[in-house]
Parts: sequence; C-alpha cells; structure tokens
Amino acid sequence: MLCLMLFAFTILGWNYFGERYITYLFGVKSILPYRIVFILSIAFGAFETRRYLRHVKSQKLYK
Repeated sequence: MLCLMLFAFTILGWNYFGERYITYLFGVKSILPYRIVFILSIAFGAFETRRYLRHVKSQKLYK
C-alpha cells in the first residue's frame, strides 16, 4: 500500500511540475494537450508493460 501511495504522489508531482514547465514555455493554452499526452502515455506504458511481460512469460525465460 505504501508503494502505491508513493507511486501516486510521484505521478502527481510529475504532472504538476510538467504543467508548470509547459505553461512557462508555451503558455496557458498548452495545458490541455499536455494533460492528454500525459494520460495517454501513462495508459500506453501500463498496457505495453503488460504485453511485454506476457511476451517474456511466453518465452519461458523464467522456470
């Protein structure tokens, strides 16, 4: 449970500071595209990790 909480705070921190940097560099109108890309990258990473692990498991590298 502790690891999950730390992971959640890390993701929230990356999102917050990323928004601040994007706002500084490109202005307020760039926040929505940043949020969309951020959420899609989290989902993509989660699904690709599952697919990768399934592939590794099918290769029978671990016995």
